[in-house]
Amino acid sequence: MEEKKVETKREIKSVYEKLQKCRAILGDKKIAKSGKNSYSKYEYFELKDFLPIVNKLFEENKLTSIFNLNKEEATLKIINIENISDEVVFSVPVAEAQISGCSPIQALGGQITYLRRYLYINALEIAESDMQNREKPVEKNVAEEELKVIYMSKVDSLIAETGTDYEDLNKHFKVTSSKDLNLAQLKEAVKILELKKSKQKEEVF
Repeated sequence: MEEKKVETKREIKSVYEKLQKCRAILGDKKIAKSGKNSYSKYEYFELKDFLPIVNKLFEENKLTSIFNLNKEEATLKIINIENISDEVVFSVPVAEAQISGCSPIQALGGQITYLRRYLYINALEIAESDMQNREKPVEKNVAEEELKVIYMSKVDSLIAETGTDYEDLNKHFKVTSSKDLNLAQLKEAVKILELKKSKQKEEVF
């Protein structure tokens, strides 16, 4: 009597498990930085440095990603192709791109590239410090510096909208210039200014 083969249903891994596998594999790869900031003297990852590898890993692990940008925030959605309701979303606040010497459309293109790069670095946990040249002085974490730029632009916008004085902001955080604010202070400043903008807080600093 011929035995019937019983097919067992393959367990579908969650988007988190698949993403973690991609992170682990990517972390073992030596990725070279092609971006160079001649002014601040540091190197950084460009999309072309890691995105082809990420796309290949996503294909192998049945994941796909969707980038979206609106007035408030940029998001990167990573979806489990085997279960499209299974997804994880990474987001970052958006500030108006103001790039000297660029047309509005060029500035928008630069903003999109910048935000996509940051979101992928965040989602895949691409650690700048892990890939630094040990013979050179330790550089600041590029991802944090990029976030500071985003939040500083948001602070600038909110200060203009709320009629707040920069001097009051600097005195509150005990700095001589707003450029000296660290990331945590910038985030706090955004929260305070947004409260004032929404009329929930009249006195800011």
